[in-house]
Amino acid sequence: MLAALLLIPLAAIIVTAEQPYIRYNSGCQLLLNSTRIYCYSGGYAKVVNLEITPLSDHYYLDVSKDMTVASSLTSWTKVVDPPNFVTEPTSAYVSVKLSDTKVLINGGTGVNNNLNYMKNQTVVYHADTNQWETISNASSIPQNYYGSGALGVNNTVVFWGGAAVIGNLLPTFNGTAKLSFAAQTAKWSLQATSVAPGSSRYGHTATTDQSGKLIYYFGGRDIVRDPTTGVYTRPYSTFTNVLIYHTDTSVWEQKTASSTSPPSNRMSHTATLIPSTGNFIIYGGAGPDSVGNRVPSSDYLHVYNPTANTFQPISISSSSATGAGARFGHSAVLRNKSLFILFGIDNTLLATADFHVLNTDTYSWEATYYANSIGPSNGNDTSVGTTGGSNNKEQSETVGDLRPDNRGLSSGAIAGIVVGIIAVIALIAAFIFFRRQKQKKAEKDTYPTYWDVTSINEITGASGISKDDKNVPVTSTGPVDITQLPGYTTCRTGDPANLSNDRDINPPVSPPKVLLAGTHHAAENTASSGADSSSTYVTTNNNKVWPPDVHSPSVVTPSTPIDYEKPDIGQLK
Repeated sequence: MLAALLLIPLAAIIVTAEQPYIRYNSGCQLLLNSTRIYCYSGGYAKVVNLEITPLSDHYYLDVSKDMTVASSLTSWTKVVDPPNFVTEPTSAYVSVKLSDTKVLINGGTGVNNNLNYMKNQTVVYHADTNQWETISNASSIPQNYYGSGALGVNNTVVFWGGAAVIGNLLPTFNGTAKLSFAAQTAKWSLQATSVAPGSSRYGHTATTDQSGKLIYYFGGRDIVRDPTTGVYTRPYSTFTNVLIYHTDTSVWEQKTASSTSPPSNRMSHTATLIPSTGNFIIYGGAGPDSVGNRVPSSDYLHVYNPTANTFQPISISSSSATGAGARFGHSAVLRNKSLFILFGIDNTLLATADFHVLNTDTYSWEATYYANSIGPSNGNDTSVGTTGGSNNKEQSETVGDLRPDNRGLSSGAIAGIVVGIIAVIALIAAFIFFRRQKQKKAEKDTYPTYWDVTSINEITGASGISKDDKNVPVTSTGPVDITQLPGYTTCRTGDPANLSNDRDINPPVSPPKVLLAGTHHAAENTASSGADSSSTYVTTNNNKVWPPDVHSPSVVTPSTPIDYEKPDIGQLK
């Protein structure tokens, strides 16, 4: 009996829990029989030049058991790359759940140095085996970020929208792209004539409906070119202008939704299908403030009813726990009736490392997450029901066996067991302490000091900051209030700029490759320059896959600031 009890805590030291870095523009999916939320990569804003710094880490959160939300922020487990694959850092990419064990990841910023494309633009992660699969870049869409993807009929992922990651902020493909997994080998197909109504977009969402045939697109920003002047502008899309793609017929549809209080225009929000109702929960997003900077939308919660084609604003219950509030660049994952809102940039205008849980029945924040959506019925009942009630009897019997009435052990034996457990716990605590110290040192060596806003006191060469300054706040459990650091600006999303000198507004004569819709553009497509199949990389599962220029320090060195600014800077154009 004692030996069995001692084995339980010893098994816990195989993995250690931690809290991920602060981040936004990550991607999270619910996998493995709805027991884990996997989140890959994302990034955070650099202090010096405000460009996003992408990460290549990978975590999962066990959601198969009850938890107190506030004390579970450090309960993540880091996923170690398999020996035959090295992941690439990226953010603002497309993440699509293919099955209970597989997630597709496409594009994003990559290393975000305005020079290098990703070697493996499209990959599939297999959570059940912790293996990565590369999808050939041949015939795929050019790499972009802030695009969208959703799973439609016949096991096919539909891609639409996004903007070029190198050069000016232009659309990379005006049509609709598809990646079919129906056969053993994934196959790309580009439908240049399947063009959505209106302009190209980025920063929007794409969510499949209850039938699995329709994909709904909400929000984002348009990329509009003036045919006379050639000048590009990027106004926010009208949020009530809903686009619908029929995956079975490849036909686009546009609807204007009604609402007594329509959502404000925004990008970097989430749209989550509620299977029990068929409605979509729109959460968060960023819109412009009075001077054009991106800030979290104050009206951050709405429900869209596709049957009635209406938006309804939702107010959070005043009696609920503290929640996520307004934020953008977050992820949203639904498990039963609990909607997890993870990471993102909140009203402090800093990226976060937290998560919150929203009850989709009551629209209140949950201080305690119940894995089976059933909390205590009263103060005296602490049992937790299970889905379908199949385990209720077994759970009651387990509780009954531990009551004092069931005298299976003598008091002396129990005392001995308790002493033994306490001793083992002390050893485990010491082991975990030294292991974490070692991990912290390893992580510190892994990333350059300027990558980690939590190690900002180690950044050299900035006015007002000394490497020996011991008064700079350092934390690894939450965002740093960099507004209090001498010599640094805040992580705001940009300041007004002189538009006459802005290459993002007035691009040069030779833009990067843009695949235009329609057969009459074939000659233009052939003659255009920029990202094409010759500048991408194809790998096999048998070879070790390294990120771009892994041995070259210039890749991770911040590039010289350029005149134009990407949407991570977020200026209103």
